[in-house]
Amino acid sequence: NGENARLQVDEKTGTPQKILYSAAAAGGEGQPLEEIYSDWREVAGLRVPFHWTLMQNGKKFSEMTVQDYKINSGLSDQELSKRP
Repeated sequence: NGENARLQVDEKTGTPQKILYSAAAAGGEGQPLEEIYSDWREVAGLRVPFHWTLMQNGKKFSEMTVQDYKINSGLSDQELSKRP
């Protein structure tokens, strides 16, 4: 549908800094959005962001801070294969 996003990556660390895209608001017209990632830490061998900010039309819309990630936290194959 002609939608696209632009990913900006930190050249030194290779981690994503932000994603820029447009999303339709109520009423139809797309608004520019930026998801800005920070506070990168290693969890279970992966680097993940613990903080991100959502900017809408250049103004802070929301912020999120992650307290804890659980990656491969011990679910069995049997538990993963269950259907909802």
